[in-house]
Amino acid sequence: MTTSRRRRTVMRTGISCVLVLVLAGIVVLTGIFASPSDASESHDAPHEPGKSTASVFLPDGHTWVRDETLSDDFDGPFVDRAKWGGLWYPTSQHFAFDDSANITISGGALNLMAKKQKHNGKSYTGAALRSLFTVPGNSYMEVRAKMLDKRANVTSAIWTQGPLDEANVNPEIDLAESMIAPNGPKENGFLTNQYRWWLDRDNTRTKPMITDSSSGWNSGVDVTAGYHVYGLERIDNTLRFYFDGELYKQTDVSAHSVYVTVPRAVIFSIEGHAGDPVDAHLPSSFQVDYVHTYLAREPSVFSGVYALVNRRSDRVLTVPDAAVADDVQLIQNGDNSPDQRGQRWRLEEQQDGSYKIRNTDTHRVVSVAAGDTDAVTSVVQSTDEIAPSQRWRILPVDDGRVRIVNVASKKALATGPAGTTDGAGVIQWDDRFSIGHNDEWQIVR
Repeated sequence: MTTSRRRRTVMRTGISCVLVLVLAGIVVLTGIFASPSDASESHDAPHEPGKSTASVFLPDGHTWVRDETLSDDFDGPFVDRAKWGGLWYPTSQHFAFDDSANITISGGALNLMAKKQKHNGKSYTGAALRSLFTVPGNSYMEVRAKMLDKRANVTSAIWTQGPLDEANVNPEIDLAESMIAPNGPKENGFLTNQYRWWLDRDNTRTKPMITDSSSGWNSGVDVTAGYHVYGLERIDNTLRFYFDGELYKQTDVSAHSVYVTVPRAVIFSIEGHAGDPVDAHLPSSFQVDYVHTYLAREPSVFSGVYALVNRRSDRVLTVPDAAVADDVQLIQNGDNSPDQRGQRWRLEEQQDGSYKIRNTDTHRVVSVAAGDTDAVTSVVQSTDEIAPSQRWRILPVDDGRVRIVNVASKKALATGPAGTTDGAGVIQWDDRFSIGHNDEWQIVR
């Protein structure tokens, strides 16, 4: 299937071009004078992913803005633990995850190792990494990766996962699970899947999993032999899957819009789906050059003054007594009359598509207290200081409601666990653990 796309190429300077030609000459000469015994195949040799010269393919139809806080180039030397953590389950078929020993960064890439090694009752060790940030809807995410050596017969997986919350569906989307092909060589194919399942925080499924889509795709090339770009676009109740910039699968999810609307973590993992590993070709590594996230920046739909009404409590975001001091914690109150002071907010779009939310009475903006990134931190008003903790992304959910997510902390504006009464304080909340839609709002005139 052919689709239109925009290609943006990073330009080299003249000096860079000269260096490339010189290096190319050295490589050619080395090849000429190398003996046959010097030539050997190695799937784990040091590499240079080359992100500085890589092309970026962005789907047409939208203006895309890259969000660096939802991206990682793995320039190292260590995994950024402010962005990444482990999974909630410790094993996968033949493998026990040993993240401390099997995850490294080298050569400008993240490396997840698979080894023949006993650990936690399994004969092999693997690794998994889950982002602490969550990618919202109206987005395009791409991952440039090299799957595990085909000879090892081990699956490399790139996938996304929603909140661990038994009250809400967890929509899983698998971009690619390698070494599984519908026809032809296994190394040419991978699976893309869509599942809905329910999981509580103790890793117990509370309802049977539902498979909405599971299909294998044969790319026509050995995806384990080099780097390829796997892309996922989630917008307009549609999922679009890309391989090296080409659209190969499109799914209408209007019947289950959670696939688009629910923010989700990015996960890289080693799995045992391919069958028995081949010991002679272990250890081997699954290598990730980068993950880049782009948000669709549309013409602003908000222009003017609004009230923000919480979905769970049906109460309005308020500055108590319209106090003009800094660091006053915001509350919710029931009165939404036009003359109610402290309850009217001007939404001011910023260059990156985020918003400042300014109270029309106090002229101060909605902020996270002390710029804190922890959940349950108070949300306050403060003097405008052009800080990321004062900018918010407005992300559609459903029925005209939105999540309002802080740019710095990636946490959502919310009422607290018991916040259904007048005067209850407003906080920031981890959107993976929504309580009765406490982090959803309606923007009304």
